[in-house]
Formats: sequence, C-alpha cells, structure tokens
Amino acid sequence: MSFDVEMQFTVDPPGFTKGHGGPNEGGHHGPNWTEQYGMDLGASTDTAVETAAYAAFDGHVTVFTPHNPDNDSKTRYGAQFAMRYPNDKMGGFYTHIKDVPAGFGVGSLVARGDFLGNVIKVIRIKNPDNTFETITLTAPHVHLALVEIIGSQKVGVNLYQLFLDLETIYAENYVPVRFMEDGTPPEPQWSRKKNYVPVAGRRQDTGYASKPPEQTSREYQPH
Repeated sequence: MSFDVEMQFTVDPPGFTKGHGGPNEGGHHGPNWTEQYGMDLGASTDTAVETAAYAAFDGHVTVFTPHNPDNDSKTRYGAQFAMRYPNDKMGGFYTHIKDVPAGFGVGSLVARGDFLGNVIKVIRIKNPDNTFETITLTAPHVHLALVEIIGSQKVGVNLYQLFLDLETIYAENYVPVRFMEDGTPPEPQWSRKKNYVPVAGRRQDTGYASKPPEQTSREYQPH
C-alpha cells in the first residue's frame, strides 16, 4: 500500500547556491545508502552569515552522533543523524551540520521545517604532528540521503532533482511524494503542492518532543 510524505527544502533558500552532486555522482558510492544516495545541497560561502538547515520531512531520530570539531576531516565533519518517517517505511541521513539544538537526539520527534542546525563552512583538521589547520570550505553543503524501507530491505532513493526544485523554483512550496512500496520510483504529487509557511525559530528554542528509541537504485523522473 502506498503512502505520501510531504517534503520541502533543507538548506534555507536565501543561502542556497547550487547542487554539488546527487546519488552515484562524484564521491557518492556504495556500499552504504547514506553515501551512495547522498545529495549535496550547497550553501553560501559567506562565513559571516550562518545558513540554516531544516528538516525536509516529519520523522523521529534513530541515530545521532554530535559534532565534535576535533574529529573533523576533509570528508567527514559535522553532526550525523538519521531519521525515519513516522511509519518507519522511509528515512533520511543528514550530515555537515553544526549548532544542533539542545535536547536533539535519538528519540526526538522532528516536524517538517524544524531547525536542525547550521551548515558548516569552516573546519579544523588535525595534522599528524597534532597541530590543527583551519580550512574555509569552498563548497559548503548539507549532505542528505534518502531511503525507502521495504520489509527488511533498504532501497536508496534518488530525489535530487526534486530537492533542487524545492530549493529554487518551488522554495515557497512543499509537495507530497508518493512511495509505492513495490520497488518503483517515488512520485512527487505536483498537483497537490501547497504553500510553505515558515515559523520563526520553530523548535529552535522550545526543544524537541521525544518517543522511546526503537532502533539505534531508484531514479527520480523530473516533472
């Protein structure tokens, strides 16, 4: 039986620049869906202005690794967390984010549009001699990967073009995406798109509700 997931932009549109690669592009390779199906959604390089990241869909957090700047490398940096949609039949993985709100963690309930943190633009790399090197990133971005869970199988989902549209020409909208649960590509329901209404500071100051922790190749066809 199919189900719909309402989706919106992740990188705050005024700070969005461009896509830096989708599933199976660049450094996005298996065996893990979190890497192979990654979508790199670019943010402004202006280090004087933070670029916020928001939840693309409703979910609950199943895995959370806080950001520890001392562990950053040129390819792995920032907080890492996975979410599942309330029915546990699809989910997402986010990274390259800092300033995650206090109280966020495994079991947190997250609503579409909730503030997740800010995009990392500067990293500090530890050298072999234990000194540190500060690097300003030339292509800061949020890495977001999506997956559909069909029985015990996790199937990576390619919605890269959809998210590029949601960051740009449809930044004022959110759209239901239909997951068929039969191995066919998910289908954006453009006829049912609605206007996105931002809520200032949403969940940023109020913290996150929580639930008891329950758990520690498809192509998008452009409309």
